[in-house]
Amino acid sequence: MLWEWCKVNDNSYMLKKPIMQKVLKKLIDDNGISARKVAIETGIPSSTLNSLLAGSGGTKPEHIYALAKYFDKTMEFLLYGEEEKPTNFQSIETEEIFEGWVKIKIEQVISMDEIIKIKK
Repeated sequence: MLWEWCKVNDNSYMLKKPIMQKVLKKLIDDNGISARKVAIETGIPSSTLNSLLAGSGGTKPEHIYALAKYFDKTMEFLLYGEEEKPTNFQSIETEEIFEGWVKIKIEQVISMDEIIKIKK
């Protein structure tokens, strides 16, 4: 299971339990489609999708991504039933370590699509 830490307040955090089973069932029902159709159109084996719907299967990131893309949702929504707010640089918590300038070089930014292609 993919548990995630979420901040409650400045001094405490709690684990957020994934609810993908419920979210996935609701998306399938709301769209009036069968799990078999979802499996075929996403390329996820039917047995794997059935395990996810039963809450008994392990979850591969590639499957979460394929399902999120299929339903036009984020992976965060599929796992936890809520969208993660986009991070902007003003909202990131910082800690002053030193004063001055820092030069940072970003060599390459790749999308999740590219990561999955690399893994194949």
